[in-house]
This record gives sequence, structure tokens and C-alpha cells, in this order.
Amino acid sequence: MRMAMPLEALLLGASLFLVASAGNILTPLLPLVQGEFNVDYTTAGALVSAYGLARLSLDLPAGFLEERLGVRVLAAVGFALGLAGGVLAAVGPRFELVVVGRIGMGLGASLVALVVLTTLSKLSTSENRTRMLSAYAVANNSAIAFFPIVGGLVGAWWGWRAAAWISAGLTCVGAAILAWVLPRVNEQRRAAKQPVGPERDFKLDVRTLLSIGTIYFGVILYMVNRHGFRNTALPLFAHDRLGLDTLSVASGITTMAVVGLLVAIPGAIVADRWNRRLVIAIGFVVLALGDFSFLGANNYLSFLLASFLLGFGDFFSASQTSALAELVPARLRSRMLGGYRFFVDLGATIGPVLVAGLLQFTGYEPMILILSGLLLVAALAAFIGAQATGAQRRAEVAPAASG
Repeated sequence: MRMAMPLEALLLGASLFLVASAGNILTPLLPLVQGEFNVDYTTAGALVSAYGLARLSLDLPAGFLEERLGVRVLAAVGFALGLAGGVLAAVGPRFELVVVGRIGMGLGASLVALVVLTTLSKLSTSENRTRMLSAYAVANNSAIAFFPIVGGLVGAWWGWRAAAWISAGLTCVGAAILAWVLPRVNEQRRAAKQPVGPERDFKLDVRTLLSIGTIYFGVILYMVNRHGFRNTALPLFAHDRLGLDTLSVASGITTMAVVGLLVAIPGAIVADRWNRRLVIAIGFVVLALGDFSFLGANNYLSFLLASFLLGFGDFFSASQTSALAELVPARLRSRMLGGYRFFVDLGATIGPVLVAGLLQFTGYEPMILILSGLLLVAALAAFIGAQATGAQRRAEVAPAASG
């Protein structure tokens, strides 16, 4: 098995990275937007939620739209929405128009993200699927870590509207990259020999439904923990219990992000060679230990060590998408991965509210114990409920095929 990522996969990741700027470049500039339009905090929050809710609303329909329209048409619509939304956000004279622009950016990002995810799946085989899909996770997480910094610098120098213009320009570059990649992927698929047996014989039985539901359940808990605990409750915990300043807290969050990026591809290679179900289960155990380790943090160094452990748990991030893609034939993967996008955005949307409410009701220590327990439940569910995929699945299928 080749270790290198093919050029097409790298370019697909680059396209997603550029388009994902729409969701992250304006995040640190919310106070500037609020000040220009003189709106209250609740109204200003609509600018953030509009993007996420727009993306969430289109995640599930996008899978069915791709089956009917094809990836090239869907990508064109996504880029048109993203570009129009970015321009409207940049020039909108009223706050309401800026919000509409953010909705367009969110809708466009949802379509493009699904196109990239499903195209990576089509480009992959059972032997390298997790590694190929790790390009999606690395690109998305890199954008989350990188573009807020870009937005902050651009906003400080030229204002928040300049950041919106930059996002629109990056969307155009991403569209150009994807326009070059998609025909090449289609040519490669036509040249390759595609097995037809599994397409004809596939039946959505109870075991497959249980596996799909188990993975989706894990996706929600992963996102709730990531956005609810890591991005919401943890900064509060570090300030209230450890007395850390904002720079120290930010360095811990950055540590998690960097470690998560570093382990994504090695974790994907292990999943392809071994067993994706086990990698997912072990990943949830590591996340649970990462959450739990913060109970022992009493200074900055121990906070960083706990942050390192929690970030290390991200090594299984691409295994969920590859496991979903392998459970169904190619003609149904758009729906499966559209469902994955939906539950990712659902967990990211409700996670901060749920964890903040839990924190308000229980306090820090019980909250951390409850979240760690839920992650262990997700690990057990993945181990018991999900079907074997990866090398173990191939080993099980080979004797049956030869017989």
C-alpha cells in the first residue's frame, strides 16, 4: 500500500480548506461587525448561528441532490452560493443583508464539503479509504485553526469587510481547483474496473442499520465533546479552576488542534491496515481519558499535558467517514456522507448549549465525569454495534468469496 497521498486527494483537501475560510475568517471579527451596525449581543450572535444553521439545513438534502444532479453541478451551485454570500456579506449596507450573505456562505460550504467528501470516497479503495478521507479532516481542521488568525490580522489592518472579500476570493480559487480535479477523478473511475456484484446484491439489513446508527451516534458525541467541552467549557474551567490567562488557555486549545492534525493521517493508515471499528472504539477511550485527565490538572504544565492527550484522541477522526462509506455501495455513499455532515453540524450546534447547561446544573467535576462516561459508552457501542471494516472485513469476505 502506497503511503503517499495522490495529487487529486491533496487538491480536494486544498479546495475544502479554502472554502472553509467562510466559516472561520469572520469569527474573531464579530465585535467589529457589532460595533458598525450597533446591534446587541443576541442579534450579533445571529451572524454566527446563521452560517451553522444554513449548513445544517442542507447537509441531508445535499446527499440526495448529488445523486440527481451530479457532483459537478452540485459543486457549481455550492461555489455560486458561497461567492454570492461572501460578496453580499462584504458590501451589505444593513446587518440583515450581512446575515443573508452568511446564510449563502453556509449553504455553499455545505454543498462543497459534501462534494469533496464523496469525491474522496470515490477516489479511494477499501485498502486506503481512511487515509484518503483523512484529507477531508485535515483540511477542515486546518481551516478551523488557521483562518481565525488570518481574520484577526486582516480585520485589525483593513476591517472586517476586507476579510469577507478575502473569503470570497478564496472561494473562487477553491472553485478553480475543484473544476480541474473533478474531471480527472471521473476519468480515473471510468478507467478502473468497478465491481458490480456488491451494487446489485446489497440489502440494507438490520445489522447494517445498527452499524450506521452506531457510527452516527458516535459522530454526535464526538462533536458534542469537541465543541461543547473543548471549545466552550474547557476555557472556563482553565480560567476558573486553574487561574490561567487567555493566552495560556489559547495555547492549550492550539496544542489540541496541532496534535489532532499530526495524528490524523497516521491514525488513518493504522485504521486501513487494521480494523476501523477498533480504531474508533480506542479513539473514544482516549478522548474519555483526555477529558478525565483535566480533573488532575492543577497548573499550566498539567493543563498542556491533558490538552495533548485530548488532542491525540483525534486520530480516529477519518475512520468514522470511511466506515460509513464502506457499509454501503457507491451509489448510496452520498446519502451516508450527507448524514455524516448533518450529525457533525448537529453535534457542533447543540454541543455548546448542552455542555454549558450541564455545567450550570452540575459544576465542573460532575460534568467532566458525565462526558467521560458518555465517550466510554460511544466506545462500547462502536465495538459492539459497528461492523468490522478495513483489513478485518476483507479477511472475512475473502474466504466466503473463494468458497
